[in-house]
Amino acid sequence: MVVGCILIGAVLGLIVSLVALILGASLWLAVSLYTLVGSATLLLLPLTLYLMGSFRRRSKIPASHAIYVPTRPYDLGRDIG
Repeated sequence: MVVGCILIGAVLGLIVSLVALILGASLWLAVSLYTLVGSATLLLLPLTLYLMGSFRRRSKIPASHAIYVPTRPYDLGRDIG
């Protein structure tokens, strides 16, 4: 997950800096945008994922009372007890 966040930040920063260069911005601005967007992504993406996970609905049923639902055909003959 950490590597994924780093890759997303690097790709987004690269896209923004390339667009800035195509539109005629200076090299220093493009490098600054790459750094800014990459860093902001690395800070905001994990925070967003954490907040989304904390608002998820959690089950109130204990695991011992949960109903077994088979998801594959060969699970039908599984001994539950």
